[in-house]
Amino acid sequence: MKEMRVLFLIGLICMQFLAFGQTYKSHELKSGKLVIHLSEGDLNLAPLTNKSVRVQWEKAGKKEERDFVFINKLPTPKFKVTDQGNLLKLTTSDLMVSYNKMDNVLSYANADGKVFLTEIAGTKKLEANTVQNEDCFIAEQSFDSPNDEFLFGLGQFQDGHYNLRNISRKLIQVNSQIAIPFLYSSRGFGILWNQYGITHFNPADNAVNLVKKEMAAGENNMVEVTTTSGTQKVSQRQSLYTGSFSIPADGVYDFMLDYQNMESKHLLVIDDVAYIDQTNQWLPPAASTLINLKAGNHTVQIVGKATNVPTLAWRKTNDVTTFRSPHAKSMDYVIFSGQEADEIIADYRKLTGEVPMLPEWAFGFWQCRERYTSGDHLVSTVEEFRKRKLPVDVIVQDWQYWGKYGWGVPKFDETSYPEPEKFIKKIHDLNAHFSISVWENLDKKSEVAKPYMDKNLYIQDSPWIDIYNPETQKTHWTALNDNLFTLGVDSWWMDATEPENDALAGKPTFFGPGDFYRLTYPLFVSKAVYDGQRETDPSKRVAILTRSAFPGQQRYGTINWSGDIGWNWDTYKRQIVAGLNYNLTGMPYWTTDIGGFSDLVTINTTTLPITIYLLAGFSGEPSTRFSECMVIRQKLSLGNMEVLSSIICAK
Repeated sequence: MKEMRVLFLIGLICMQFLAFGQTYKSHELKSGKLVIHLSEGDLNLAPLTNKSVRVQWEKAGKKEERDFVFINKLPTPKFKVTDQGNLLKLTTSDLMVSYNKMDNVLSYANADGKVFLTEIAGTKKLEANTVQNEDCFIAEQSFDSPNDEFLFGLGQFQDGHYNLRNISRKLIQVNSQIAIPFLYSSRGFGILWNQYGITHFNPADNAVNLVKKEMAAGENNMVEVTTTSGTQKVSQRQSLYTGSFSIPADGVYDFMLDYQNMESKHLLVIDDVAYIDQTNQWLPPAASTLINLKAGNHTVQIVGKATNVPTLAWRKTNDVTTFRSPHAKSMDYVIFSGQEADEIIADYRKLTGEVPMLPEWAFGFWQCRERYTSGDHLVSTVEEFRKRKLPVDVIVQDWQYWGKYGWGVPKFDETSYPEPEKFIKKIHDLNAHFSISVWENLDKKSEVAKPYMDKNLYIQDSPWIDIYNPETQKTHWTALNDNLFTLGVDSWWMDATEPENDALAGKPTFFGPGDFYRLTYPLFVSKAVYDGQRETDPSKRVAILTRSAFPGQQRYGTINWSGDIGWNWDTYKRQIVAGLNYNLTGMPYWTTDIGGFSDLVTINTTTLPITIYLLAGFSGEPSTRFSECMVIRQKLSLGNMEVLSSIICAK
């Protein structure tokens, strides 16, 4: 009997090793890190500071050679490694990392030995994959997440979730969504999932089979979707998908709705109840929600653009947090420990770059609309502010100032903007500053684009310049400097820097397949402008307003805004948690759009944006006010200033 028990235990251990896919072989200290040799590759544990450690699992000779985020190479902190039989322990003055040789699990504890994070056994995965004809891995890791934990960060999303525990998210860069794979936990740690491509957070893998409801041809043909809150009609420009699914037990379930492309309507109806219901001219491809359901069968209705093919998947909520990146070269994440968020973010910035001080005027009031149509229009607006004794520090020129020169060309069309240096000087003489919209998809046929074309600086089969190429960065700044900065431009509004929308997928870049670097374009746009301006005029501080971001971007003088959002109170409410989670990724400056892309002109579409106009402001340090609105701005011009005057002056 005893022998049988021993054989049974040995069998369990062998099955365990097979399930985990890799086993401990040996370890060594090498170049300031602990290298654990596994049956499949090497697991590297490298202390970066006394409170942070980088974990990298590399196999098959593949790894990402480029480090975009960690630019500051600090001296390796003192650490010791002890071998305690089945446990290896790496210890600094403030952090202890334990590696279990039996199950390949890492756990993290503070100086007092209190464990604050543990990997889930059997979830460390590097599975073979390919993208754009190159070999890669699906990198995945799950961590424990007790039910009293609160998780924040991941950037700016429009799903309305603040606590991200058990929430599914698709991390891609699109208009109104900023993907930053940094998570802060109420348990006293932060984690940077250091991947440059698409990442699925808490992926839902139980797919619901959806069937498209075909609609007969006919201009007025409509289909009705019935919910407990009323009936919605679906037009020919939209499609209705239906389906059903069954769940095994009562409980809270996480649902991920993914339209694959930008949307104008998010509608998820389960058992005649609308759980996701958003409408805007632009919505991100994916949204998720938590739903309390009974065991058994449930029906689904989904509405979206006729050109999109939605998917729906679900997962039972649990005490686990998971990251999955399908286009990874290795596994790479960093743990930061600390008693509070400030301590963790401070450590993170020591490694990724400190935040430069913005110019003093950038903390004042910014005025923008869609759009000022001439130099005279800009000057007269500032003059009106001064006449009415309303505070304004910056006025922003939105798109289309390029006119005859072609889309996105950073050059004033003299027809409406003659002698631009003179009207900019008038703005300066009125004690205001001037910011201007810049895009990275300038018309290839334009004269300004000729140097880009001559040096092959566009992404192949794309309107976007290949900002990863150092030569592109220099050429781009030269264009901005020659045509704008030398005229007196003070600040940059870098629009559509995702690039719009998720445009790197499937494209080749200077660094290689775009899918490997899908989240990082905004980092390099900011770098090009920041470095270019500082080299040209070191005496002038940089202020960049931009629509997207990636870890490390805080070092380039950037402010982010929420993109082209809608205009109702539900949308505005979502911006509060979007901004808070964005700031908890280590980015100090953020502001909300006040909406306005709507064909409907009602009391709500005018009054609500005006109200937000008054309340909007940077959420970072220190606080200030900022106004940024879209198409409705044409209806919110100086005619509304009487209302604004009384409210602002009263404040």
